[in-house]
Amino acid sequence: MDFKDRVLLLNEHFFQLYQSRFFQEKKTCSNSPIALLTHNDLRVMETLDRRGVLTMRELAEALSLPMSTLTSIANKLVKNKYIDR
Repeated sequence: MDFKDRVLLLNEHFFQLYQSRFFQEKKTCSNSPIALLTHNDLRVMETLDRRGVLTMRELAEALSLPMSTLTSIANKLVKNKYIDR
């Protein structure tokens, strides 16, 4: 396993830990704005963070999501100022 593969694997482990912790906190912080984020919302933000600027089509392909689903997610994240278009 080369360095790039190890970094990607480590990133995936950190993301899984973050998700686990997030969902635990979500149960106790249901009134928090972050509690309104879904699993796919987090996937979108993590993918954009990891890969940088992507078109909607590139993002949909990377996440294996239909464009209609991704459009809804992106609109929500833009509205709540989590991402920019």
